[in-house]
Amino acid sequence: MGGGLRISTVAAIIWSFSAQVLAQDYCSDVLKYAARNESLDIYESGIAKSTYDNHCSGETVKEGTNLDVGLDAVVKAVPIKFNLGHGESKERLSYFCKTFFEDYKANTARYSKNNSVVVEAVSAWQNCMTLAGEGITFRPRVSATQAHVEVVRRTAGDVKVEGVKYDDKLLQCTVSSSDKRRGVQTANLSTVKSLTADAWTVSCTRPSRMEGKETTYPKADLSIMTSRGTFLLPIPADAQTPYTFASQIQIEIDKIKSAVKTLDEQVSVRQGKAEARLAKEENEPKFGGAYTFSTISPNQWDNPITNKKDCPPNFTAHQIARYRTAEPEVGGDLYICIRHQK
Repeated sequence: MGGGLRISTVAAIIWSFSAQVLAQDYCSDVLKYAARNESLDIYESGIAKSTYDNHCSGETVKEGTNLDVGLDAVVKAVPIKFNLGHGESKERLSYFCKTFFEDYKANTARYSKNNSVVVEAVSAWQNCMTLAGEGITFRPRVSATQAHVEVVRRTAGDVKVEGVKYDDKLLQCTVSSSDKRRGVQTANLSTVKSLTADAWTVSCTRPSRMEGKETTYPKADLSIMTSRGTFLLPIPADAQTPYTFASQIQIEIDKIKSAVKTLDEQVSVRQGKAEARLAKEENEPKFGGAYTFSTISPNQWDNPITNKKDCPPNFTAHQIARYRTAEPEVGGDLYICIRHQK
């Protein structure tokens, strides 16, 4: 009993640590895409300022702050250049409140400017980290023409997507499957999907507009509602400028397009394999025959499928009844063969 509890505890710690590492990686992508036109220093400062505003008052932690799993993940992901000290989350947050308050007093103008340009991106990052603490990770990929978000459940508990929201004039989105039916389908507020450890993908294309000689893509928001909270990805405005005026920008955009195309191909392959597996399972028989067995009765019957007193491969025998023969006190067991549950 005690050994099992220790193993479960160690497994939970490993799971939590792995999820936190992935969350920091994936949620950094949220920052990268949502604030792609700002420097790393600006949105790192924005993270720290937003964390301070939400959880600190003066040099101390706000009264009533709940250090739940989500906040714990946010505190641990504050950029390393902002000193958090050591110890548990409460001690680290207290130390951060004190040191950041001193730095903020000395650089108020800089923080005010930075906060105004990245507040939406930082909010999306904090939202991503909080949901990661609840056991859901979101990994976005955004280009001028497309946006994809991979969603994965990383907790033992049940987690469901309970709708996808966007402006259909700015985005055209599909999902890889839903609880209602398999296969690619339009994403909407009625989309429900029970998440697993396999990636589930929301894929969007961005309709273009012509403004002068430029092909532009307006700013859009993509919201994925789940049973643990809502993930909001701000997708910044973009444009394909004439090559002669912005060759380097176009090269970088083309690189992202190539990465998104590769992701599209990977999603299609995964989807094809999943559909093939489900189709195969549907065509496989669920019943593998029946047979009787007795150590003393001569009245016994083999399984007509195997011609023996056993089940075919991938089937399990289940005793469902006892029978008696004409001989007093003589009988046997009746077994049926049921396919293993996968």
